[in-house]
Amino acid sequence: MINSLYYLNNWQKSSSKKKINCNFFNKKIIIKENNSSDLKKVIDSSYNSFHKWSKLPLFKRKSIIKKIANILIKKSPELAKAMSLDTGKNFKDCLNE
Repeated sequence: MINSLYYLNNWQKSSSKKKINCNFFNKKIIIKENNSSDLKKVIDSSYNSFHKWSKLPLFKRKSIIKKIANILIKKSPELAKAMSLDTGKNFKDCLNE
């Protein structure tokens, strides 16, 4: 079973008892549904992360964003394939997005 919240660099346990059965790339998985208490934790985490990010010097933020962009470019065929399977768009259109 997958706890459906990812924040603070880890999967976090949902406090909800509800479960959802899903198919993901032809694999059956069970995901815990989230509730308002889970959402508050995510929002608080995002708020704190934003303030940490804001305090970084501009050159450091620029460096991090460049690394992310390079990873996205390198992984673009994989991302385009996933997007194509998810949306039904053709691969070339997804690759250009």
